[in-house]
Amino acid sequence: MVATTTDRSNSKSQVPVHSPERAAAYFPLMLLWLIGLTAWRITAVRYSTLGFSGDEAQYWGWAQTLEWGYFTKPPMIAMVIRGAGEVCGQAEWCARSASPIIHALTALIVYMIGRHFGGPRAGFWAGLVYATLPAVALSSAVISTDMPLLLFFAVAIYAFRRVTLTGSIFWTIICGLAIGFGLLAKYAMVYFVLSAMLYCLFTNRARWLLFSPQNLLLSAIAILVVMPNLIWNIDNGWATVGHLGDNANLGEKTSNPREVLDFYAQQFAVFGPITMAVLLWRIIRAPGIPPSEGEKFLLFFVVPALLVITVQAYLSRANANWAATAYVAGSVIVGIWAADLQRRWLAHLSVGLHLVAAAVLTVFFLNLPGIELPVKSDPLRKLRNWDGLAREIKPILSRDPGRIILFDDRKVMAEMLYELRDTAFNPVIWDWNGHPENHHELVYGYNPKPSDRVLLLANWPNPETIHGKFTRSRPLGDIRVPIGAGRERVLKIFEMDGYKGE
Repeated sequence: MVATTTDRSNSKSQVPVHSPERAAAYFPLMLLWLIGLTAWRITAVRYSTLGFSGDEAQYWGWAQTLEWGYFTKPPMIAMVIRGAGEVCGQAEWCARSASPIIHALTALIVYMIGRHFGGPRAGFWAGLVYATLPAVALSSAVISTDMPLLLFFAVAIYAFRRVTLTGSIFWTIICGLAIGFGLLAKYAMVYFVLSAMLYCLFTNRARWLLFSPQNLLLSAIAILVVMPNLIWNIDNGWATVGHLGDNANLGEKTSNPREVLDFYAQQFAVFGPITMAVLLWRIIRAPGIPPSEGEKFLLFFVVPALLVITVQAYLSRANANWAATAYVAGSVIVGIWAADLQRRWLAHLSVGLHLVAAAVLTVFFLNLPGIELPVKSDPLRKLRNWDGLAREIKPILSRDPGRIILFDDRKVMAEMLYELRDTAFNPVIWDWNGHPENHHELVYGYNPKPSDRVLLLANWPNPETIHGKFTRSRPLGDIRVPIGAGRERVLKIFEMDGYKGE
């Protein structure tokens, strides 16, 4: 439908929505939005006084010794942090600043996908929907494995579409590289492989790709890219793959419909209330009202991930971000829908709600004095005052620098490795069952000897199971630092000598 004007005197300023002039305006408008959002988000992380979360600190630790794999994740996140550190240093804001930049790049690819299927206006709304999603706003404030994953997932979707339409060798290579790098970011990239295979199986025009030279080339490139990580896993007893099985936790429960309801309730927060409602409507209505060819393609990259995680939630549990890959194509579906002039008001309302929520998040993330989240369990407490804890620990370490520093909690250890990075000490972690269950137990696992002189920094409420294994144990008191809302972070300190075993 072409927009027209009823006022001929103003016709020069009224451009039909599909004219070259109007179409050309959407890309600069998209860039302006992304530059503004990215500047806002980088400013927020630059001036926030919140420290790393335990996972962020762990990723920073990985970046100091680059490997092709780590116990819980592939290596891409460490590479991103290392690259950021080479540019702007070791501060938390520097590592986190990579997130809004990468999300902006992802939004540009989402724009390209939307433009391909629905024209420049649909591309603009698809990119804007993605860029303002609540999950993207939150992810832009921290450093996580999702942000490089979603970038490569978006690139793979665009390239795969080009391959299925043209058989292009160039786009075949790009798609293979995107799959490989996506797997190096997070193994959830396998959802793309599943979705692409299902699309080819159930779509006549794409079935040729399954048995084509392009598929062999694409697969070979992806395997070559991810091969170093596979070799690392082989050398380390498939540590990362084993962790994925433990994380799925399928052995404990057989059915839990409440978890399914909780998961979908979380998705309305992750993807936004209006946008999630629109996406579910487009999915549910598809059997009765067949989707367009483009929407059908996109649904193949939404539905499989949601179905897999729904089953996972029913059998055990599911984290809110486990279906994050569904929202790349999901943003395009919503963007195409929002591009209709009659629905624009609802699109504006949705984006407006997302921006308001992001502004509120920014206020709390800045950690300004006297401003705390009005919730019973403040999640930001996990990011507060790790530097204060380190200041309390540092003089204790300096009294007897020859002692082994023993931790009983991987996140506390990760935080102190970061906060005390300029202090020389010998850190190890207590492996209670002799079987590594995290990266620190794999790399820093404590191998006790009778001659050891140890300083225990205990996060466990009752660390007697540790200090009771030494012939001499002397408590040095507790370290307490405030973390907001009347709460404290407490470490119990013990000086121990002479490991005696069980």
